[in-house]
Amino acid sequence: MGEGKSLMNRREFLHSMSGSILVTAMSVAQARAQSHNASASEDIVFADFESGNYDDWTLTGDCWTNTPASAFRFPKVTGYQGKRFLCTFHPTLGNAATGKAVSKEFTMDKPFINFLIGGGNYPHKACLNLVLGAEVVRTATGSNSTELRQAWWDVTPFLGKKAHLEVVDDTTSQDRGYIMVDDIRFSQFKRGKQALENEPEPAVTPERPPLREAVLRFCRQRVGVQVGDGECGTLVIQALASAGARPRQADFPESGDYVWGVLICTLEAANGMAHLKVSKAGKKEDGSKGADIRPGDVIQFRDVEFRHPSGIGFFTRTYPHHSAIIREVSEDGQVLDIFEQNYGGKRYVVESTLDLEELAQGWLRIYRPQ
Repeated sequence: MGEGKSLMNRREFLHSMSGSILVTAMSVAQARAQSHNASASEDIVFADFESGNYDDWTLTGDCWTNTPASAFRFPKVTGYQGKRFLCTFHPTLGNAATGKAVSKEFTMDKPFINFLIGGGNYPHKACLNLVLGAEVVRTATGSNSTELRQAWWDVTPFLGKKAHLEVVDDTTSQDRGYIMVDDIRFSQFKRGKQALENEPEPAVTPERPPLREAVLRFCRQRVGVQVGDGECGTLVIQALASAGARPRQADFPESGDYVWGVLICTLEAANGMAHLKVSKAGKKEDGSKGADIRPGDVIQFRDVEFRHPSGIGFFTRTYPHHSAIIREVSEDGQVLDIFEQNYGGKRYVVESTLDLEELAQGWLRIYRPQ
């Protein structure tokens, strides 16, 4: 009986083992299938810039720094993943910088490309493009925001084809003339908002008017009123602050020579002869001569003397050290109406006029607030 019982136990054992083997085999098959399905559905991270360099992207232009952007450099930017993101705003040159970043080539084997994008809304000027051969087949821009937002393209028509991405900044607009990109993924699924090829230009809302218009509004509302301590620089400081612009930056070229944004031009005179030097940001879009000076720009003066013909002599107007805000610009760019404070003993905001052709001595540097 003992042997019979032992034999029965063996048979039962083998039977039970066969079931276990079958179950195990099925589990392995299921696991493999699940693994395959998971692999098919997993995102492929194409670029997230977390390595601290640009990896396989080819860079041209002057908008790039040594490493991708970070919170340390751009504390107001939100919405990116990890610690770094691609950004064409240059910390020194600002919006005036331009350039392009071209990715390595890849084969599209997933139906969607998901990405984060922010910055200005300048279709085909500041954008992320998908390029097949030499043709841009998908493009996206920012939404005039410092927040990177989730977006996607449907690339189903291009599956199996080779392509590359390019980040383009071909605008010097001072109103968020840059683009930011991060966390580019190839995926089976779409995330966020579809990136349309030509998103409409967003309307300016009362909550956030154009920066220079906000500067001008501040000044208009304070004509005849002392701003702060009545100093000329205080007017500019408070006007920029009211508009949410960057504050005064490091002095240049000498101590006490205030910097108020991106340099548009320098007008320097000696012995009655003036010379205009236009920066890249100050060039006119139509290519015509002169500087692209606009209302809301800021003038910094150093050892300036204007000479206005008066009878048999000259009436002189001097600005040893001064700051002012441009109110209006004549059609030829030679006559500037300005808001200023602390000139001629008036420690309150007044409106004045400058004729640049009358500059005889010293220099003017004109900046565009950012």
